[in-house]
Amino acid sequence: SVNAAVPVSTATLATGTKALTLLSSGTTPLIVQAQQGEGTVSYLAFDPTLEPVTGWSGASMLWKGLLLRGLGDQLLSSSNSPGYFPIRGQNIIGGMSSLLQTLMPNTLPSPWLLLVLLGGYLLILGPVRLIVVRWRKKRSWSWRIILASIVVFSLLTYGLALQEKGTSILSDSVSIIRLGQAGAPAHETTYLGVFVPNQGDFLVHVPGSVLAQPSPEDFNSGASGGQRTTISSVPDGTNVDLQGVDIWTLRSILSERDRQVHGGIVSHLSLVNGTLKGTVTNTLNYALSDVYVLMTDSFARIGHLGAGQTMTVNITVNTSNNPNIPLATQIAMDSNGGQPYYGPYYNGNNGQPMSENQRHLAILSALSGQGYYGGYGLPPCAGGPCKVVPIAAPINQNGVLVRGNGAFTYAASSSVVIMSGGGPLMSYGNDPLLVPGAPATLIGWADSPTQDDNPVTINGVSPSGLSETLVQTPIDLTLSGMLNLPPNYVTGQLVDVQGKGNNIQLQAPGIYTMSTGSMTFEFTLPGSSNLQVSNMTITEPSTLQQIVPTGNAGGPTDVNHLQTYLYNWQTHQWDSYTMSNYSFSVSNPAPYIGPNGRVLMQFLNTDSTLGQVLLAKPTLNILGAAS
Repeated sequence: SVNAAVPVSTATLATGTKALTLLSSGTTPLIVQAQQGEGTVSYLAFDPTLEPVTGWSGASMLWKGLLLRGLGDQLLSSSNSPGYFPIRGQNIIGGMSSLLQTLMPNTLPSPWLLLVLLGGYLLILGPVRLIVVRWRKKRSWSWRIILASIVVFSLLTYGLALQEKGTSILSDSVSIIRLGQAGAPAHETTYLGVFVPNQGDFLVHVPGSVLAQPSPEDFNSGASGGQRTTISSVPDGTNVDLQGVDIWTLRSILSERDRQVHGGIVSHLSLVNGTLKGTVTNTLNYALSDVYVLMTDSFARIGHLGAGQTMTVNITVNTSNNPNIPLATQIAMDSNGGQPYYGPYYNGNNGQPMSENQRHLAILSALSGQGYYGGYGLPPCAGGPCKVVPIAAPINQNGVLVRGNGAFTYAASSSVVIMSGGGPLMSYGNDPLLVPGAPATLIGWADSPTQDDNPVTINGVSPSGLSETLVQTPIDLTLSGMLNLPPNYVTGQLVDVQGKGNNIQLQAPGIYTMSTGSMTFEFTLPGSSNLQVSNMTITEPSTLQQIVPTGNAGGPTDVNHLQTYLYNWQTHQWDSYTMSNYSFSVSNPAPYIGPNGRVLMQFLNTDSTLGQVLLAKPTLNILGAAS
């Protein structure tokens, strides 16, 4: 503690606020944290840059704690070795860029149009020419008809080529709009695919106040090697100058911006004995299709939600039998009768374009860092069109575990190809479809979103192409009745790390290795006016060890070997517990539930002979009742 008086501002936390009080003096909050938009906001009732706080021996710990709460895993060093897991969104074959290319429509002219031109040409040169010559009885007209036919059909063909050249510049886009709360601007992320028909320079103009850059996936795949891209800000938007583009190629651009959106989603939902009940109202000026309410490792399908519509919800929450599978996988399996297919594999749908449902599933999988779209020399499936199986599925059709050493591997059956980009990707509390810090997330696809007055242009022309918009918004949930929460509903957040050097490293989002040191995780119990907890169980994923790629001889030590502690808010001491089979339970949880429903758990390792210990963000499950 600080051995001097510290002047603080007196404030009161508003009733019903979602802010979390981290430190208080009586009823006066000293440190408060809340989720806001894409990040977190921390309120300090004192000035940390003034004495006596700056001279306090614990000042560095204070700053470290604040930064760790705000940035989380980003403060940890990543392993320089090949590691156990591929980082989601990096070094994964496919991704959003190749998906955009797959979604591009056919740019070739209709074969029927070509057949009509060829048929008309042959018809005039043949029967029509003979009839006219016999009718006029002038043989000299024959060569005139031939010459006129060549000129006319040459002009028609040239005109068709010009028309196709003008319309073959295509631009597909996938936008994710994360709605703000309490009138805050929405954050929009757009993946823009630009397909060009010939070699040269192309100027892409993106209107509005945006931050634009070439998609990182272009660099990962080497698609932009030797090609320059210049980005410049102009008064009415941003120009992306694609220089030296190769013929028949697709370049992808990633843009982000904040903008005001009229309307939003108003929800009054409760989780009652495992059933989602209440109402959802869409105040946007467009309808939403394929609407889902998402929670950690579980979801509920609402369906279609019209503009201005209020829907009564009474849906049993769909819970995966295999926890930690990404939500995109679960939704795909639910949509396809239990089969984890995202959509047709490249041209594996007999050359037909994806249906709307297939597009949505494919986009969700790409946003989750999964899936594969494109040829890359894979053999065709022998028994029919191939289907993409999510990377999260660690077994093939014969029940054999699919593993990789950081390289692309696959296992094929007669009609299924299972992809793995260096090892199956699991969720472990970091599912990208969820809004961080929200108890639940609603997603839906805009049926006909309002477009900007000034759309994207390429060389001054508005290109044609497909546009999809995913709306994502955080929603509140209240609990009622006997607590029957979905698995992994409450996930721990890393709030403190103690270790030397690189003893604690990040392997993938939510997945860590620790040799010696300690890691402290914080759970926040779901809000309720009257929450009575009779038992709580803290669990680590047992599947973590099963998907370590081959080549890591011996593998890491499992988390059961670590010392485990819970913070007792009554005695202000750490109480020891033993984790067995990746979990432990507490039958008297009251002393371990602090202010704002906070539960602190710590992993500690002082035995360097254990080597690297592999662990993930733990989860908390509770038994009891709420009203």
